[in-house]
Amino acid sequence: YVIIDGRIVDVKRWKRFHPGSEAAIMNYLKQDISNLFQHIGHTSHAYSILFNLHHGWISDGKCFL
Repeated sequence: YVIIDGRIVDVKRWKRFHPGSEAAIMNYLKQDISNLFQHIGHTSHAYSILFNLHHGWISDGKCFL
C-alpha cells in the first residue's frame, strides 16, 4: 500500500500495470506519497484509478479500514 491524502491505497495488483513502471511504486510502499503524486501531475484518470484502489484511511497514525 501507499498513502495519498490520508487514503490507504492498495497497489498490490495495480503496480504491474502502472505506466511509470512497477519500480516507481515499489520504491514508495508504506509511505505517504501525497506530495509526489501531486508534483508529478497525474491526470484525472490517475485519480479515478486511485479512488478505485482506496482501501481505508489513516489519521493521526491510526488506520481505519
